[in-house]
Amino acid sequence: MDGKAILDAVIALVIFIIFAIIYFIILAFIIKFGVGLVVDGDPGGDSIAIAAAVLTAGTIIAGGGIKDKFKLQ
Repeated sequence: MDGKAILDAVIALVIFIIFAIIYFIILAFIIKFGVGLVVDGDPGGDSIAIAAAVLTAGTIIAGGGIKDKFKLQ
């Protein structure tokens, strides 16, 4: 690998991590709002964080599977 390819990979990794964090935060708000509609009371922060982390990980894994399925570059 040349230097440009390594730099491109590092930039892509940083962007990917930033988008994963943004997705996690948005998903946490959606989960909290949804639980608030169904249950009277305030859900715990730990349960919201676990639910958002599991859904974020599932989305990341599914995104990798889609890349392999459709042979995207």
